[in-house]
Amino acid sequence: MNNYSGYGEIKIGDELFKFKFGLNAYQLFCTHRGISLGEIGSALSETMAVLELAYFAHVTEVRMRDKQPYMNITQFMEAVNETDTLEFLKQAHEIMATSKFLGKTVEEWAGEKKPNP
Repeated sequence: MNNYSGYGEIKIGDELFKFKFGLNAYQLFCTHRGISLGEIGSALSETMAVLELAYFAHVTEVRMRDKQPYMNITQFMEAVNETDTLEFLKQAHEIMATSKFLGKTVEEWAGEKKPNP
């Protein structure tokens, strides 16, 4: 899997979930939260927001394969809660840190980093 374009895999329980942290995932997250793309950085300071974004990254990856997710966001949150949530968050953050949308990483959108030319 190409880790440099926002793709990644994380095991939740006995199942391997695939993720695509790209523009569609961020757009779904923003719509869910009722925020603009420019507000993502501050929103992601909340743990629950990172879990929500991970869900939408999973939805994006599944839909890219022309399938539908079999879990809703509540079921996904409960599945993550039944595993090592801190390890899940660490792995999700590692995937997110390498992903870009509209040419910038989440940290760059939040103003934490200046984009490299």
